[in-house]
This record gives sequence, structure tokens and C-alpha cells, in this order.
Amino acid sequence: MLKALGLDIGVGSTHASEWRAYSAYSRKWARKLTAHQLDARIPVDLVEARIQLGAIITTHSGRSTNDPWGWKYPRSYMLLPFLFDALPDMCFIHAIRDGRDMALSHRAIELNPVDTQFLPPRGPHSGPVAAARLWSITNRRVLAQGKNLLGDRYTVVRHEDLLDRPRETLERLAGFAKLSPSEAQVHAALSLLAPPGSRGRYLKTSRPDQLAILHAARAGLRKFGYLPARSHLPDPVAASTGRRRHTSARTVVEGFGPLAESSAQGTGPAGLIVMGVARSGTSVSTQIAASIGLAPPQDDLTGADRYNASGYWESRSLSRLDDLLLAQWRCTWWLAPPAITPMMIHQIRGFSYLAAAAFVGTFTETPWVWKDPRLTMLLPFWEQVLGHQPVLFVHRDPGEVAASLARRDGFSMAEALAVWERHTRLALAALIGRPVVVSNYSRLCDDPDGWRSELAVFCGAMGLPVQIPADSAERLVRAPTSPTAAGVSLSAGQAALYAAVRALEGSHTTFPKVRLPPEDKSVGREITSLWRHTLRRSQKTYVSALA
Repeated sequence: MLKALGLDIGVGSTHASEWRAYSAYSRKWARKLTAHQLDARIPVDLVEARIQLGAIITTHSGRSTNDPWGWKYPRSYMLLPFLFDALPDMCFIHAIRDGRDMALSHRAIELNPVDTQFLPPRGPHSGPVAAARLWSITNRRVLAQGKNLLGDRYTVVRHEDLLDRPRETLERLAGFAKLSPSEAQVHAALSLLAPPGSRGRYLKTSRPDQLAILHAARAGLRKFGYLPARSHLPDPVAASTGRRRHTSARTVVEGFGPLAESSAQGTGPAGLIVMGVARSGTSVSTQIAASIGLAPPQDDLTGADRYNASGYWESRSLSRLDDLLLAQWRCTWWLAPPAITPMMIHQIRGFSYLAAAAFVGTFTETPWVWKDPRLTMLLPFWEQVLGHQPVLFVHRDPGEVAASLARRDGFSMAEALAVWERHTRLALAALIGRPVVVSNYSRLCDDPDGWRSELAVFCGAMGLPVQIPADSAERLVRAPTSPTAAGVSLSAGQAALYAAVRALEGSHTTFPKVRLPPEDKSVGREITSLWRHTLRRSQKTYVSALA
């Protein structure tokens, strides 16, 4: 809108309002300069940063005229002291929007590492509550810096004021920017304004979620006039449980010092997580991992049966806890949702203390190894408890998985393939950004010793102390007893998904984001069919699986 009033915002914009030269500069320097501003002991070449900023400013088209000029870039607010030092005569417009709505935007929920530097180190760094807290912290920080450094050359414009009083607010901004627009320019600027459909979207969330977001953003909401200066807000935990809170109101993750202590000190991870779709070979993989020195659950292993002669290598107590967590979403291990959203993880945050206590009671030694097929859905939750841990992702031919599920659990082949596809998609999404080794079950069966050696190399690279025993791993591997995958027909989407998984085999320091075609509608129909069978209890195994 200011551009329409005559403000030169630079040329070569990547968007209608962003100056490309400064965008590139910010991507290079924002994180370094922000870290230095938050902790002066962190080194940064301020001289070079100023030289490069000066160099790009000389290329701005507005420098060749006497008219007002400037630029817009979202993370300029992080660098206000540095920009003031480089441009002491500058003016600064601080644009802001209701933090409760901002907390639910896609970009806010998936916070950028540059932004999360402002958050407490032990708090959650993703999700609506973290976004609301970040909104409050950073905007109050900018308000204080702007007033102290710039005085009347700093101003705040609320998005809601622009929507509710457009002409009045726009004329104030024009005067602040020393613009003298014509009536035609004002009309053109006002024509750009359209109320977003996302205004007030926080009101569409559940009452407990509204209160949690409100609690996190409260200080900023008061400071910028979205709440009265004095307001006694209800405690979100007390409101949702009907009980009064007796503990600290800080995030529950702050209580997990013993679990995350080694990671926080930079001494490496505490164990290895084994993940994969049920019947993919995760049990024998965990057994082999235990043979190289990783400690499995103590006195808590699920016993053997005719489907797993050497046992499932799962913790009974943690499996029951994971079933309880899934029940909060009205899910089970075989009834998986199409996606795990930050709001879903936020919904079960109250179980974090229980999860921490259960994990410490289950694993008495480090480094540990933990396997549970439910982790394809719950890994984002457990990461809040355990911190970043390396992952072994085991996969298997989908036809063989489906045949094994059909044999053990009474699924049809179509239902079993739908379970495989949904869990595989969830796993690929959950693993993004983590240290992961992807391994094929068929390779494990063909060359157990070679497979074990590769796992040991990965664990060693991750800082887990392991040692390969003298005896062969072949004694730990039994020939698959499930029906073969012969004659199993995969859909085009399932074939593409399996090909994508095969292409990922090997070690990844940072697991990549995988582009996949959308899930076929038939998957949802088959999962729904399973849900109906569960309600009718037409398959006994569906009911006994939670026992």
C-alpha cells in the first residue's frame, strides 16, 4: 500500500513487496547477527556485515532520487539495533497482527531456526503455543528497542486497525513516511486491502487450545492493545481439567533435564530409536542392535508368540502408554490418521511428564535401543521428551508386510496395504531433519553380518558406543514365515511410495523432505472399513491388540 502511495521499495523484488538484494543479505546474516545480539560472546564479523549492507544499499533505486525509499522484509525486526547502527537516521514501521491468529498460521507453526533463537532453550520450538510465545517475546522486544533507539521515528501499525479504519491508518503511515500522495494514489492503495479469511481463526479451535495460545501470548496481547492492560486470564490447564494448578506454569518440557541432559551438553545422543511399519522386520533389527551393545528395555519385553518366535523386543509399558496417547486422537496402531499436525501433538502435551517417568523407569542403562511401530505416529511427541535421537528406519516389501498383517491380524490385503501406505507416509514426514539410517529387511536377511556392521558404523558416527561381537548375526535371523508377496498388486501411488523409500536407503545426517503424490482416496476408505470392523468387533484380534 505504501508502494502505491509513492514509496520506492526497491527493484528486482521476489514478491510484490520484498527487495531481493536485502532478502539475500538477510538469509546470509540474520541468524549470525541475531545470535550475537542475544549473546555478545558469540562471534560475528560486524565489519563485514556492515560493508555488505552498505554495498546493497548503494544499489537501491531510491538512492538516486530525493524521494522517500526503503524496503520491507519480515526479519528486519530481529536486526533493529544493527540496522540503527548502520543507518542512524532511518525510520521503522513495525507491522503487527493479533498473535492468537498468527500462532495458527502455517509459517508460524513450523518455526524457522532463526526465529527460535528467541525462545527459551528448554521450551517447545514448534506448534501454536510456541508460535504464540515467540510472537509475544519478539514483538515486545522490538517495541522496547524502537522506542529507545528511534523515538518518534518508530511507529506501530496493527493489521486490524488497517482493516477497521483503513483511510485513517493509511494517512497516518503516509505522514510518517513523509509521503504526499494524491487522492488517486490513496484510492489505489485502499483498493489493495482485502479482509483475510483467517481473521479470528483461533476462535475456531477448541476451548483448551484457545486458552493455551492466549496464555502464551498474553503479555504481548496486553502490550499492543489486544487485551486490556489488566486482565485476569484463566489458567489453561485449570480450565481444561477443572483442577487448580499447583506446579509451575512453564512448559512441561522443562522438567526433562535427565533425559535431555547429555544432548544439551553436546555429548551426543542417549540411544537409538527403531522405527518402521508393523511386520517390517523391526523386531529382529532391534535384537541385532542389542547385540552390538545397545540396551533394550529391562524386564519389560513383550513375549514371543507364533508370529515372532524370538519376541517383539518392545516395552510392554511404553506400548500401553503409546496406545493411551493414540486413544486421545481416537486412533490405534492400525487406525492411523492421514497426518500428524502440531495441534495434535499440542493436544497430548499433558502426558509428557508421565512419558518421561515411564521412559526412565523402562530404560535403566545407556545407550539404549527402543522399538515401537506406533512411533510412526508418535515420534514428534517423544522428541519433546527425549530430544533429537538417531533413528533406524526399517522397511520391507509392501506385499510381504501386507501378507504378514493379513495372516496375523485378519486384515484383507487391501486393508493391510492401506495400513502400510499410511504408516510409511507418516514415517517419512516424521523423520524430516533427523539423523536416520534407512535399511531394507531383505538385505538384513541376505547378509546379517554386513547389515550389522553398517548399523554399527552409523551408531558410531552418531556418538553411540557400540562393539561388534565375535559371533555371527546369522543366528539371530530366522527365515520369514509369512506368506510371500507373489501376486500382490500395488496401486500406482503405493509403487511410487515404495520406490521413494528404496531410493532413501543408507545414512542421512539430516533426513530430506520427500515429495510424494497425494494419498489415494482408497486408502481412507480401507482405513474406514477397519474402523467399522473395530466398532462391530468382528475381528477378535482388533480388540485384543490393546490388551
